[in-house]
Amino acid sequence: MARIRTIKPEFFLDEDLAQLPHRTRLFFVGLWLQADREGRLEDRPQRLRVQVFPYEPEIDAEEMLCQLAQRPECGEPHIYRYEVGGKRLIHIVGFLKHQRPHPKEPPSTILPYTEGMPCKKTASREKTFLASKLREGKGREGKENIREGNGLRS
Repeated sequence: MARIRTIKPEFFLDEDLAQLPHRTRLFFVGLWLQADREGRLEDRPQRLRVQVFPYEPEIDAEEMLCQLAQRPECGEPHIYRYEVGGKRLIHIVGFLKHQRPHPKEPPSTILPYTEGMPCKKTASREKTFLASKLREGKGREGKENIREGNGLRS
């Protein structure tokens, strides 16, 4: 369920975020709307794409999540992607520092990310290559690999 969140003016001056593509920055804000009161949500790229960019089917949510999960030269990534009990999850770093959830918003039911917990690795070169092939519409082998679990997840 989408929620009302705020954007502080400092968001636009964040130098690490400025390195990301414009759509990825907008997607990041969209993640805030889908996150619970603790800044946690399910890691479901295709569903998130529909929730944040419903009229833009060419958007690659997996790629944007990988960009947000990459650690900048200095500092923390913008999100942590992790798994608990077979469930893929996302934790938005610094969420509670910048957001003030409504007091009546229900408590989180998603298990938290804890420091040292293994994070899902970002896309490898092979996965990025397969994604670019699919976007270009070249070859069905990429789609078959994805279905078989050898490529990108949906």
